[in-house]
Amino acid sequence: MHYFDGLCSLSRCTCPQFGCDAGEEQAALEEPRPLPSIIEQIQRHALDHSVPISALLRRVKLAAAKLGLGAVEDWVDQELQGYTSDVPEYRVLQGQPMVRNPYSGWSPIGGSVKGLSKRGNGQSIAEIEHLLANAAKGMGFIFGIQIPYAAHLTRRTA
Repeated sequence: MHYFDGLCSLSRCTCPQFGCDAGEEQAALEEPRPLPSIIEQIQRHALDHSVPISALLRRVKLAAAKLGLGAVEDWVDQELQGYTSDVPEYRVLQGQPMVRNPYSGWSPIGGSVKGLSKRGNGQSIAEIEHLLANAAKGMGFIFGIQIPYAAHLTRRTA
């Protein structure tokens, strides 16, 4: 039985169930097609909008491990598991802080909210994908996605 999970190290495949159009007899007569490298797979999946970012990042982590790129592995781990400390600049978000009033629904927080309108988002990529999927279904915030504040901030305002 041929084992293939999309990441095998075989350079050529003659197995018809994994990309060869010909049967076993014809495959033996023809030059087998090379399997795409992990880097080629990452490139192809990066352009495919149906591939979740979390799945793409797992492939990047595998490639980084094979290539000995420890810093890339660490970055991917933080993206997949969430950041526990400082977040990179590209994860700093800005928006309108809102409060949920049980009688009138969501409304902007009044007063000086500059300190609350910009913050880092340390959530895992899977959590962000879930938020975006819900927003696309109309279950998100009024004009985008709802990202909760840190627990110490919500306790202080509750």
